[in-house]
Amino acid sequence: MLNVEFQMSSVLAELSNSTFVTRHSTLLLLHFACACYLTGLCWIVQLVVYPQFARVSAEYFGAYHRFHIAWTSVAVAPVMVSEAVFATLILMKDWNDPLALVGISLLAVVWLNTFAQEVPTHEKLKAGHDLRTIRRLVVWNWPRTLAWTGRAVVGGMMVARNMA
Repeated sequence: MLNVEFQMSSVLAELSNSTFVTRHSTLLLLHFACACYLTGLCWIVQLVVYPQFARVSAEYFGAYHRFHIAWTSVAVAPVMVSEAVFATLILMKDWNDPLALVGISLLAVVWLNTFAQEVPTHEKLKAGHDLRTIRRLVVWNWPRTLAWTGRAVVGGMMVARNMA
């Protein structure tokens, strides 16, 4: 038992001294995890959830939309804020890093699209089922979906570069 504990503690000590396990590495991994989570969620919303809005009857749409807004906010808002904090910290470490600059630019697209297009469109849908507004929601979500996909790719590239 003592031998196993000694081996484990020496492995952990070696890992903590390695160049891979650093604060920056952890920051990059957390950033990448947020980007991947939000990318996956955005693709599901783009391909399944928003198109499904058109199939919900006008009678049930209000309750359906309220449920969607409430639970999507819980699933998305904390991760979006975390992602923004991580991206900012990464950029602050090196203002000249092209990947960090691309990443923060894509994040700006996501946030601008979210608050300039998606939130106001959801506000309109609070008034009730409207196919034109639902189509607008689907169309205007594409830039956000693609920007988050790009962020996941950039985040993966940053992690890979850090591991090299």
